[in-house]
Amino acid sequence: MATRKKVTILGSGSAGLTAAIYAARADLEPLVIQGLQAGGQLTITTDVENFPGFPEGILGPDLMELMHKQAERFGTQFIFDNAESVDLSSSPFVIKTSGEEIHTDSFIFFTGPPAT
Repeated sequence: MATRKKVTILGSGSAGLTAAIYAARADLEPLVIQGLQAGGQLTITTDVENFPGFPEGILGPDLMELMHKQAERFGTQFIFDNAESVDLSSSPFVIKTSGEEIHTDSFIFFTGPPAT
């Protein structure tokens, strides 16, 4: 059985979570596919000194935890899985993970650079 969503976001780094916060505040009930390393590159970054609102800097994992909590507060749903395929050839778009099939009206893709 497929899950139907208004907005699905692939990627749980700072860009993906920012999109989730705005989509959730607009009552679009976003779903974030976090992948198996939730939080993206900032989870392995020590000092983040260029993010607005933190004049003394913040640790990357701490920043991602705060952003995740804020997205959850507004109703973002999260799944811990990798997208195995994405079909954008017709609407609704179809995203398949190892555990489910998601049909979504809007798809936001923020996976960042590949990990090295």
